[in-house]
Amino acid sequence: MPKVGEHLLQLACVRLFRQYYPDLYRNLWHTNGRAINASNGGVLKGMGVVAGVSDLLFFYKGTLHGIELKMGNGRQSDEQKEFEQMLKANGGRYYIVRTLDNFVNLINEIVKNA
Repeated sequence: MPKVGEHLLQLACVRLFRQYYPDLYRNLWHTNGRAINASNGGVLKGMGVVAGVSDLLFFYKGTLHGIELKMGNGRQSDEQKEFEQMLKANGGRYYIVRTLDNFVNLINEIVKNA
């Protein structure tokens, strides 16, 4: 089950993104589902769900940006660190976001500098 703080942060980030960047709403998405039981977990895995993929993916002007949401001192799992390295090795960018303001500043910076 997702941590409540990170879940609420993700909801707020997506809501704000859609409000300020309505023309880009299809460029930001969440890929992984969470298994509710072993059977459902097997289905998700079969459909391509992979542990460690960042909470949000933002594709903009040819670059994939992985955005991992963490609250306070939250740390990446080993799988998340592996995903970060894979994404960077393939030309993507990776960020850890801890607040809504951090998210807004990040998206504004990506859109401004792309």
